[in-house]
Amino acid sequence: MSIKGLIFDFDGIILDTEIPEYQSWKEIFAEFGQDLPISIWTGYIGAGRTSFDPLAYLNQLTGLGLSDADIHPRRILRADALQAEKGLYPGVLDYLNTAKDQGLKLAIASSSDRPWVVNHLKDYDLFDLFDVVFTADEVENVKPEPELFLKALVALGLPKDEALIFEDSPNGILAARRAGIRCVCVPNEITREMDTSAADFTIPSMASLPLRQLLDMVQKTPQAVQSGGER
Repeated sequence: MSIKGLIFDFDGIILDTEIPEYQSWKEIFAEFGQDLPISIWTGYIGAGRTSFDPLAYLNQLTGLGLSDADIHPRRILRADALQAEKGLYPGVLDYLNTAKDQGLKLAIASSSDRPWVVNHLKDYDLFDLFDVVFTADEVENVKPEPELFLKALVALGLPKDEALIFEDSPNGILAARRAGIRCVCVPNEITREMDTSAADFTIPSMASLPLRQLLDMVQKTPQAVQSGGER
């Protein structure tokens, strides 16, 4: 079957939000003489922005009882500044434009909250390129559960073997496997050191392989039996 729809994760795939978020928090921790190890941060990538509370962890380490008002405004300014320096991941816009030119359907399936995803998409004039956008606000369970991907699939009106997921993290890849949909891993600076071997395909970046070539490779590769019930 030919691929007729693409489902994209957002953080770490479309936009490099993960590194600015981590770096801004790491700098805050350093102000209070504490460290935020990357090993703690990476365990929650792909599982939603509420799955780990850095402020609660900082308070646990320091016993200070800091509030959002003490930290949030300046940390967000720092994260936004770091984000502005990075922009879209290389090759993303080419992939999206090529997909539209080929008549493919496009979806976002993100464990982040809807305002976060939609506002960033609109900032980069990408929102209207997607047929559907599903976020943590539309499901009971985020990744690694498959609900986001299954909802996107239904909304696109496609069978599983006509869709392809783009993910960067083990949690997202596991969700794709549980959904029974083939997955391309595009690791980023953080997730490159994580175990993403469960993906069906891996490419260094979207800039490294044109979408047409990737789809040709996917469509020529026999689909492995997906472990849809894996837990």
